[in-house]
Amino acid sequence: MQQTSIQNHFNWKKAMTSILKPSSVWRSSVHSFGFFPYRAFLFAVIIMLVSPAPTPAAQWTLQPRASVQGEYTDNLFLTPDNEKDDYLITTSVGLTAGVAGQTAEASFSYDPSYAWYDEYAENNGWRHNASLLAGWDISKNTRLDFSDYFVHTEDPLSEQEIDVLRGLVPPPQADTTVRIDRRPYSR
Repeated sequence: MQQTSIQNHFNWKKAMTSILKPSSVWRSSVHSFGFFPYRAFLFAVIIMLVSPAPTPAAQWTLQPRASVQGEYTDNLFLTPDNEKDDYLITTSVGLTAGVAGQTAEASFSYDPSYAWYDEYAENNGWRHNASLLAGWDISKNTRLDFSDYFVHTEDPLSEQEIDVLRGLVPPPQADTTVRIDRRPYSR
């Protein structure tokens, strides 16, 4: 038994050629280029039907970065006596991704780094800095901002805590948040 397909009974190529075949009514001055107005119209209609809905315009940014930093410290452990000096090298790679629209924007930044100590290799380790920022102009005079930060480091002290150790400001009473060791922490 011979099998016949729909193609044998209906010639799609011939049908499409006859639909798109230019007639003298539709010809224009650009006929020499093979372009006819009805083909352009048909093409535009097809594109409008199959393309997704329009979205608001936004500017997308992607900023990679890398750095190498050398540092010398003459008091690595921040002690008042028995000071130890050391050299350290910190390498870092990072990325910031952001999007900004007409009334809102958002960005995310991440910078992992690794610190190598010359004499005190037990302090070698990873440091992480991340941030998330977002803003929205609700109205002409009202703006909503959101920010969040993450820091992971072995650095023991903040600037305020160093001022206390240097005697520039009086020490807080029973403050359990003052760090005096190099154990890693996150905040």
